[in-house]
Amino acid sequence: LWALGLMLAVYLPAIPAIFWIVNVIRFMVGVCVAVLAAPLMAAMMASSSGDDFAGRSGPDWMLLVALVLQPALLVLGFLLAAMMLYPAGELVNMMFLGVMSGASQGSVVGPITMVAWIGVYVAMMVLAVHSCFAVINLVPEGVMQFVGSQAGAQGIGQQQTDKTTHGLEAGAAGA
Repeated sequence: LWALGLMLAVYLPAIPAIFWIVNVIRFMVGVCVAVLAAPLMAAMMASSSGDDFAGRSGPDWMLLVALVLQPALLVLGFLLAAMMLYPAGELVNMMFLGVMSGASQGSVVGPITMVAWIGVYVAMMVLAVHSCFAVINLVPEGVMQFVGSQAGAQGIGQQQTDKTTHGLEAGAAGA
């Protein structure tokens, strides 16, 4: 029970900060890439016609658009995730109470079964919060793909976040 309680008390409130920090680092990596690509961008934009071999400026402009829009899109993604969190939590609570009462109706719930139900609830709530705050990552990435930009650092931090959360969820399930 201590492990499950610590998951709810410590890890669950930290999920928004973890997702936010990972995505801000992704943005900073994208800025570093843009700084390194700046001399090449200047050379590509130097052509007068703008469309011959040395004058392909479309990707350069997309990189600039991505660097300007991504901070605002990160904040917007965070706000959307925060707005989704309350309804998602209510949904998990309603579904869990319905399933638990239906599954344990007419029987005595022992201590081992109660710990198992608490483990299921913790896993459901952690997954719901992860799903909500994945929006922080999806909004900038989706908008940039929509406008045709591949700028930024896609994939940075995502594997590490997934690996960490999978390990924590496995630990909670084991507890």
